[in-house]
Amino acid sequence: FSVAMIGYVAGLILCDIVLVATKMGQPALLYIVPCVLIPVLVLANSRGNLKSLWSGKGMNEPPVPTDGSAYNMNNVSNGRDSSIMQRK
Repeated sequence: FSVAMIGYVAGLILCDIVLVATKMGQPALLYIVPCVLIPVLVLANSRGNLKSLWSGKGMNEPPVPTDGSAYNMNNVSNGRDSSIMQRK
């Protein structure tokens, strides 16, 4: 998330720089999209997660707790409300 947010801000700044330099309005997404996607893709590739990021693999899996305990998924209603997850 941090890398994408930094890229978004960089894209906005780049858009403003081009606007001042050319004195013509530009489509903001022309600068924002590459500034967000390129760092995210480079980071995912460096971590070895590019294939799963691109395919969306793992997006429908329940969250994995970091403390080693397991969630009781019987009380989860289609994953819409994570506040009702109960630990075993």
